[in-house]
Formats: sequence, structure tokens, C-alpha cells
Amino acid sequence: MCMSITKEHAALQVGVHVSRAGVPADTPSAIAMEPRWKALSMQFAGGAIASIKMHHGTPGQITTQHAGSFFHAAELGGNGLDWPTGRVATVTFEANTDIAAVQIDYDSMNTYIVQREDSGCVSSTGAPCRTAAVYFRSDQEHGCRG
Repeated sequence: MCMSITKEHAALQVGVHVSRAGVPADTPSAIAMEPRWKALSMQFAGGAIASIKMHHGTPGQITTQHAGSFFHAAELGGNGLDWPTGRVATVTFEANTDIAAVQIDYDSMNTYIVQREDSGCVSSTGAPCRTAAVYFRSDQEHGCRG
């Protein structure tokens, strides 16, 4: 899996996208593809985060935390929920942020995705799917863009 961003300069925002490695996050085929993610964490180089808006789940299903230029999002209720690829979040940065300079720090230990190990597994109460974490050493290594 990959994480990438699209920049919305005037709004001081970036869209966070999750996709399968080598498939651009904004293509219809990427949105429909497995695997699904359970948690994600992203360290930005540049800017301080003001707020996070998640694009999946109902209010309260995904817990987000942020500090400085780092954020984490996960379902912490023990319900075994997971989420599809595509645009997953909008991150708004504090005033005076140079959005052009904001990038994902792929080399940070704070940049990772937790995904279902078996994309065919369907979680249910008492029968969660096994997970696997994807850590990034560089954006090129995993075919990620952004």
C-alpha cells in the first residue's frame, strides 16, 4: 500500500490518499482495490497540523490524534473495522504554512499503514482479520507518489 498527498494551497490543506503500490490514488480502479487499511500514521516534513477530517466511517468510528506535523488515525473500538483505498483524510495546516513545502516524511518511523494481511478476510465480532504493518524507507521503494 502507498500513501500520497494532493495539495490545496489556498485552503492550507492536503488530501491524504491510500492506494495499492504503483496505482495512482485518484484512479477509479485504485479506489475499488484491496487491501483495506485499519490504521495509518503520517509524519509530514513542513507545517503544523491544525485539524484532521476523516472521509470514512461515521462520527466517532475513527479516532484521530495529531501533534505538530504528525497524525494518526485508527478504529480503537475493537470492532474490527477497516477502510477502503482512495482519499481518506483532509489535513488542514496552521496559518502561514507554506503548503508547497509540505511533504510526507517517508523515512520517519511515524509513517506507516496497518492493513489486513489477507485482503479476502472479512472481519466480524470475535473474528478479526490478521493485520500487517507497511513501513516506508522511501517513496520510490514502494512505488508511492506524493
